Amino acid sequence: MESAFKADFEPEKIMLTGPAKTEDELTYAISNNILSINAESLQEIYKINEIAEMFGKVQEILIRINPGFEAGETNRIIGGSGVSKF
Repeated sequence: MESAFKADFEPEKIMLTGPAKTEDELTYAISNNILSINAESLQEIYKINEIAEMFGKVQEILIRINPGFEAGETNRIIGGSGVSKF
């Protein structure tokens, strides 16, 4: 996010994504009015909401869903199969 801000990207064009986001990263993102945060878990959604409430905001999020089925491709598409990275 800092690199995007230094490159003069507008906050409403920045999305925070990636696993293991820290509370400081979430706070920085929300306080700087970024477009959205990709939520990786229910716990992260709760944390985003808690932080957003501290700022009197409603934060836009995208929810990552891990489907409980295989995608059917072995080399090109990474699919579900329950709890997994993809």
